[in-house]
Amino acid sequence: MYFLPLTMGGVKFIVLIMNKFEAQSTSYAESLTIPEAIRQVTGERGQSIEHTRLQEDDVVICYPVRSGIGNFAGAFVNTPAHEFGTAVVNELLERTGRGDIREKVDMLIAGQVIQHGMNPANQLKVLAGIRKEATGFTINDACGSSLRAVLDAASLIRDREHTGIKVAIAGGFENMSMAPSLLASNRTGYGLGGQTFTDGVLASLTDAFEKVHMGVTAERLAGLPDRPKITRADADHYALRSQRLAMLAWEADYFKDTVVPVDVKQGRETVSFRTDESMKGSKATMEGLARLKPAFGVENGIVTPGNASGISDGAAFMIVTTAGEAEKLGLEISMRLRSSADVGVAHELMGLGPIPSSLKALGRAGLTMSDVGIFELNEAFANVALVCGEALGVEPDQLNPLGGAIAHGHPIGATGGVLLTKIASDFKNNPESRFGMASLCVGGGQGISAVVENANNL
Repeated sequence: MYFLPLTMGGVKFIVLIMNKFEAQSTSYAESLTIPEAIRQVTGERGQSIEHTRLQEDDVVICYPVRSGIGNFAGAFVNTPAHEFGTAVVNELLERTGRGDIREKVDMLIAGQVIQHGMNPANQLKVLAGIRKEATGFTINDACGSSLRAVLDAASLIRDREHTGIKVAIAGGFENMSMAPSLLASNRTGYGLGGQTFTDGVLASLTDAFEKVHMGVTAERLAGLPDRPKITRADADHYALRSQRLAMLAWEADYFKDTVVPVDVKQGRETVSFRTDESMKGSKATMEGLARLKPAFGVENGIVTPGNASGISDGAAFMIVTTAGEAEKLGLEISMRLRSSADVGVAHELMGLGPIPSSLKALGRAGLTMSDVGIFELNEAFANVALVCGEALGVEPDQLNPLGGAIAHGHPIGATGGVLLTKIASDFKNNPESRFGMASLCVGGGQGISAVVENANNL
């Protein structure tokens, strides 16, 4: 195999030509090979949907940006979440080109699962110099937290006559590397015997009802009735695809407008960080993935550190407002929010959540999956992507064409925002692409999805 750089319409593509893909798989997984290009939009999708111009009251998203994503105990190990979160918010505000933008923001809503201190979102508001009259609040909706923040901002803005909210900053931030260990209260004293510390990261990733890691619920998706069993090769095949696509996207500079540099502490020095540390690129192979042992003690388990997302640190934020307000302030609109949905599912099969939430969101937008050019589905585990992708009828080139959380990382409070920045990157590089959807499974048994429309087509 070899790489051939191409230039199409000023956008650099990296075409991967392979005589034979490393994995031989079955069913849906077999179709998920590396596309010939990261994205080559032909305009064939969505043409049956009537174009409607932006209306003044439409909710829009402006300047979606994120940090690079650090590995567990990686780049952000010595940089608290409020510091790199503030850096991303500041860069977002600077991109507006308005010196007075901090006086125009009414609210900052942020997802964060492993919280430190009082109302971390309000800490960002203050640290970013946003006017004191603005408010901030923090959301813990597990993996759906930052997408929920964006959707809550949209709801408050739609009801602005009652809420007074016209311009909001929404997204999420997470530093899993700095998660504390937990010890049950000793206010009444302890009796004889040792005490156990609980890892704060594991506590946030443990099903509250069965007391098992969410990876165990992902294992169950491999053997669902009435569908072909997902094999270890299927999961590894998907993981390899994710790693290769992420590498191609970075090499093609797809994220030049959405990933911002953040200063981080490394020993006595401060350095600029802008990458995704967990990305393996060409170092990932089927042979290497096959050598990894199952992670969660399930007999004949297939979920491994190689085909699951890593424990990660990062932040993603954007401005949410109306088209009318954006025009008044001179803001550049990236996308229009078309619809959203969240649905509860059985907690023991939480990975199925994106199926009903995506179907509802599509229905509310008057679309089908064939209208969606890019479907950003959180890759908490390869099993989740494979089952949901197949059930929803997602075409191979629609599903996470820029790689997913298996390669980029999964800072749980920020990932929904990260997915929206990736859709924005696709829209920017492919102006003819019309619709995108972001969807996440949510620990405890939920799914959350949102449909967005490319502002280039409005």
